[in-house]
Amino acid sequence: MNSESNTANATEEHSDKQVERTEEAIETVKRYAIGSMTVGLIQVPLLDVVALTGIQLTMLHNIAEQYEVPFSENLVKPLVSSLLGSTLSLTVAMSVASLLKSVPLIGQVSGTISVMVMGGGATYAVGKIFVQHFESGGTFSDFDPEKAKEQFKNLYEEGKDFALRQKNPPKSE
Repeated sequence: MNSESNTANATEEHSDKQVERTEEAIETVKRYAIGSMTVGLIQVPLLDVVALTGIQLTMLHNIAEQYEVPFSENLVKPLVSSLLGSTLSLTVAMSVASLLKSVPLIGQVSGTISVMVMGGGATYAVGKIFVQHFESGGTFSDFDPEKAKEQFKNLYEEGKDFALRQKNPPKSE
């Protein structure tokens, strides 16, 4: 009986640690999504897109450490590019929004807001995709961006909603 009790306690402890790790990883994703929104403030067209890539790679490195998954920028960067590129409209929209910043006033404002929301949404989606992949025991080596394409689109929409809530947090009563 004692070994059964020890096994049950060990299983429960492992489960608690797994839940804690998942929650920590999701909080990491949210922090980086919020942080990535700040690249919208960069007024040099397309430099914001480059900065966003750096933030996403740093986020994935951090999440990989949480899951003890080996990280290699040479492997991860093409995966992220492929994942983001799988949604061509996102890739084009980010570039157009970034370039809009070169138009004084209206272009700068709309470009900044658009990049903030799209950047936050994309970072959120990338992070959540990899958290789910790591939770299932996956690594960067066995990640298939093509299989994650539809899920990425859904998470991107969820991420844009998250980003918009950060821009306009609900008012407390």
